[in-house]
Amino acid sequence: MDMKDFKKGTRIQVLRDLFRDDGTLCLAKGETGIIVDETLVDHPSTRAWTRWDNYNSNLHNSGGRCENGHGWAVSVDEVELETEPVQKLNRYQILKNGIKDA
Repeated sequence: MDMKDFKKGTRIQVLRDLFRDDGTLCLAKGETGIIVDETLVDHPSTRAWTRWDNYNSNLHNSGGRCENGHGWAVSVDEVELETEPVQKLNRYQILKNGIKDA
């Protein structure tokens, strides 16, 4: 991903597990979110404020840009543009569709 792609409204996904300095997992590989402000967090850093789709108590509110537990700033080397979402099937859907390895 390039800085030119770091724009407000861009859907992104995490490339690898991301941890706090204390080792706490904040975002798992594949988590998806939307850039809420491309303003650089730590100038001249390349980090953008992001609102993540799933709640996580280890996250914050991206400086008031989203609800608490959904915010985290990421850099261009930690994310990529979101690819087509993978359909997640629950056990009932898997059994209904005849897939035996559930």
